[in-house]
Amino acid sequence: MNRTSARWPYGASTIGVDYSIKYPYRFTKMSISPYGRDVVLGGRAGLAIIDLEFPLSPPRTISIDSMWKISKVAWCPSLQHHGWVGTAVNQTLVVHDLANTSSQPMRVVRAHPMAITDIAWAPLVPSWIGTTSIDPIVKIWDVRRDQKPVWYFSRWEPADLLAFNNVHMHRLATVHRNKIAIWDIRYGSSPLMTLDDAHSDDITSIS
Repeated sequence: MNRTSARWPYGASTIGVDYSIKYPYRFTKMSISPYGRDVVLGGRAGLAIIDLEFPLSPPRTISIDSMWKISKVAWCPSLQHHGWVGTAVNQTLVVHDLANTSSQPMRVVRAHPMAITDIAWAPLVPSWIGTTSIDPIVKIWDVRRDQKPVWYFSRWEPADLLAFNNVHMHRLATVHRNKIAIWDIRYGSSPLMTLDDAHSDDITSIS
């Protein structure tokens, strides 16, 4: 780790201070903990967990046993499960519990036959995590249970992004290039609503 501001006193809090640190590995994905104090970085080298209050402290690192780089990382927003971090590595969903000292994942699922494009936690059902893929199937997994999804559906075209509703536990939205589909998992595999051509270009974010 290369400290770009070595004058800052080691062990002193940097909350509220602009600070720049260069790490020796390239990280391309990031997610923040529900407490807002820690961030997890994901890249080809695996995961690095940074304490934002003491960023000069050596980060906790977790290697991912895969030839593929991490494509998505998402920290569970639930305070009850504040240590859960989901990671997408090609076709595989990997979930770690950072509250444990072990670096072994709590769940590893071969989630899709093709590469995962997005993952998202359900804020109202903390054990649910959704996955989208280049294959046209969207799935919801309960990380406390077995290897089968609790729900899945197909839009007949690849899904790029997904986001769960913050008010209604059964609803979520998916993005398919420049289209948006709104779903209620109680009503089968037909969307409640679709917004075709919601944008002239591909949608890059949804929440």
